[in-house]
Amino acid sequence: MNKILRPALCRICGSSLNNDGMYLVNGFKSGDVYESVRCNVCDTLQVNAPEASETVNLYESIYKNIDFISGYKRYGYYSKIIANKLLQKTFKLEYSEEIYYSIINILKEKRLEKGVSLNVLEIGSGQGYTTQTLRQLGDYVTGSDISKEACDSACLRFGGEFIVGDVGVLRDRFGKKFDVVLASEVIEHIENPVEFLALCTGLICPGGVILMTTPNYCHGQMWSTTEPPIHLSYFSSNSINFLSKATNTECAFYVNDSKALNSNTIHPLPGAVLNSNLVPNPHYFDNGYLSNFQKLKILLKNLLNRIRFKSLKFIKINDYKDYRIQNQRTLIFTLGLKSDI
Repeated sequence: MNKILRPALCRICGSSLNNDGMYLVNGFKSGDVYESVRCNVCDTLQVNAPEASETVNLYESIYKNIDFISGYKRYGYYSKIIANKLLQKTFKLEYSEEIYYSIINILKEKRLEKGVSLNVLEIGSGQGYTTQTLRQLGDYVTGSDISKEACDSACLRFGGEFIVGDVGVLRDRFGKKFDVVLASEVIEHIENPVEFLALCTGLICPGGVILMTTPNYCHGQMWSTTEPPIHLSYFSSNSINFLSKATNTECAFYVNDSKALNSNTIHPLPGAVLNSNLVPNPHYFDNGYLSNFQKLKILLKNLLNRIRFKSLKFIKINDYKDYRIQNQRTLIFTLGLKSDI
């Protein structure tokens, strides 16, 4: 067994971390065990991070084997379907999961406010299906990821610009260019979230925002589908408030205020996937393409969600202590520079 010790200091607020509430978590790599500890000051749950080069190699391996990786396989679904010109007429990403519904509708509001198409940078674009969806909705969208394998796959399927590099590379290349920097389900993978957000603020133009989503620590989803060091941290609204203060940004949360849904993520996938993120092998051919049976299931679920999602009502909340935020499985929030507000 290879035990990876807990961090000495919190990566969000810098407080000393003790052994209170510490427990062991099996790692993504067989034989690795991580000490997971919660910060008593900012509520961030965290483990130690590997070396940067090891992180890049990890994601290259994941995207080369995405059809067989727990927690990632459904992203392969979406990429294949959205790249299929016939299926994309029926499948809409916003009706696949509530998280995409919220992103697309928040950007729709921003587009209406501006009156023209948005200039968007997606950080952590993976295989590019969200980037492509937003392009189809009329925005100018650049994708980016630290994985060359992911960017190559996205370019092959969708074309357009997908840049290999971290947020520092992007800031140096573009500067304050974008109306929106989208980082969905990214910050939980980042070793230094404060530095990451500070660099993101250097990518938004005046009036621009950083739009982020991340699993909600208060909803009890820790390490359930994605082991360390893929996920390094889990955040609460209190954690995000600390991040906002550290980067001199103004934070607003979006919550589903509908009584019809509990804001649990709704996947257009069979029950086996909902429970484990593992897709039964018979639904895939040897070449990785979806079988007709699986395509039909996904499309039917997508159509059903068009009805279910009509009851969704997202509202904007500025108070990070609001009890409604704690009930969300996913934290959905924007960060903007205080000088712009």
